Amino acid sequence: MQPLPTGEPVWDLQFNESGQLTSPDRGSFLAEVAAAGITDLFAFSHGWGTSQDSASRLYAQMFPMIRNAAHGLPGLGKLGFAGIYWPSLWFPPTQATPPPAAGAQQADSGALVDLSAGTAALSGADIASALRTGFADPAQADAITQIGQLIDDGETAAGSAESDDANQHGSRRLPGRQAQRRQGHARPGRHQLRLRTRHVLPGRRRQRHQ
Repeated sequence: MQPLPTGEPVWDLQFNESGQLTSPDRGSFLAEVAAAGITDLFAFSHGWGTSQDSASRLYAQMFPMIRNAAHGLPGLGKLGFAGIYWPSLWFPPTQATPPPAAGAQQADSGALVDLSAGTAALSGADIASALRTGFADPAQADAITQIGQLIDDGETAAGSAESDDANQHGSRRLPGRQAQRRQGHARPGRHQLRLRTRHVLPGRRRQRHQ
């Protein structure tokens, strides 16, 4: 990220699913912090289900607020800031993000929400592509790709089966309906059955048994 308007440096720290710093190099980062004369480094991390863009907007909003609150406090020296990024998304981001509550301090405050939110379907390949970035192990990343392929294959097979089933039901029902129309039969719902019941008195039952 760019330095704050007030000049304090900001670093973007990328971590993998194992909690290891992948970018920048650990030694290079520490050397830059020391070269800048930073004595107090504020590190900020986003939470679960946060995209990198949303986290970046969050840090751009929060770091100046932290700087203003900390500026001039006794015991603090030169300030620096670090935004932490880690793979927190299980699925790719969609337009189904609800608007934040009024007055909430969120990175997406004031963002417009598309009226079609939540209507876009994600393929297995889309899901796998988003999840792969969270796995540094090539074998695990390949397994995620295979899972995505299985999802797409299952969707295709299910759609084909539903289409075949609909065609079969349609071919079975059509002759029966035509035959009813030719014979002039009324709809089943309009038939009424009248049942006659016979009441047997208790005394007569005893007589019959005797």
